[in-house]
Amino acid sequence: LLDEDGYVNSEPARHQVRALADAPPTITMLAPAADLVVSERATVRLVYEARDDFGLGQVAVAWQKPGRPLETVSVAMFRPSIPQTTGEHAWPLSSLDVRSGDTVTFWLQATDNDIVSGPKIGRSQSYTLEVVGFQEEHDRVEADLKKVHEDLVNLLGDEIEVHKQLQSLEKALAAGATLPFSPPAIQQKQAAARQAGEDLLKRLDQAVKRLETDPLAEYQTLSEFRSVHENLTQTVKGPISKAEKTLAGMPAWQPSQPDTAAAAQSVADAVADLERMSVLTEDVLQQQAMRDALATSEDLRNEADRLREDIQKAKVAPNAEK
Repeated sequence: LLDEDGYVNSEPARHQVRALADAPPTITMLAPAADLVVSERATVRLVYEARDDFGLGQVAVAWQKPGRPLETVSVAMFRPSIPQTTGEHAWPLSSLDVRSGDTVTFWLQATDNDIVSGPKIGRSQSYTLEVVGFQEEHDRVEADLKKVHEDLVNLLGDEIEVHKQLQSLEKALAAGATLPFSPPAIQQKQAAARQAGEDLLKRLDQAVKRLETDPLAEYQTLSEFRSVHENLTQTVKGPISKAEKTLAGMPAWQPSQPDTAAAAQSVADAVADLERMSVLTEDVLQQQAMRDALATSEDLRNEADRLREDIQKAKVAPNAEK
């Protein structure tokens, strides 16, 4: 190359250009992040994050049953292509040909927009869906709700025990007697009760979500357990946590009567709330069990009627041939 005056640069700047091979896209399935047990008509919420150095063209969900061809359905298309994305997709299993007892392996895959050497595909980690029938799923949901009720009763028992200890502490303080329990020991029990309450809330939240997709569940059952979830949240965050905080602030061996009385009142409020919820969940579960029994009885009657019809048809058929 010559400059304006016609001279050649004797030491031109040299630059290296290195071509990089196009890498396949990467995609991560953020949710669900575990194998699932679902009913035939459940909707699976897929949350993902994908990126590519060339540009994303499509995200799809892929699934396969043992011995069956791979199937895919598009989740998102990108025109023009984009370098990265985070999104979610509601995947209705009713659109799949699945039955109770089927096991489906599924994953997400991202395709780049490489039109030179051809699109490349990256795939996420795979998980499995265990498909259960409506009755099977309904039975599992009811088992979850029964476990919630049992844990609720256990939490009530723990709070009753804490309340008795606080009452004994109050009496000892009023009489100037030796303390039967130390505030730290009671505080540890109350902290354990608060943690148990938080764990129970998580299990109840999962049970309610499964109940929402259970076609055999009564709306009354769903409504009542939603109410229990709301009330339990208020109880754990309110009197249970308040009692723990009051106990944590009390001197180890010199508790005051007002603080002890305040903690006892908070625990008494929690006990009253938990008693109401325990009675309610027991009643709701009993009513649901009665409805299930009636439904089973109706199913048995219908099956008996079908059998009688089949027998009658079998008797009539030979006569018709004659």
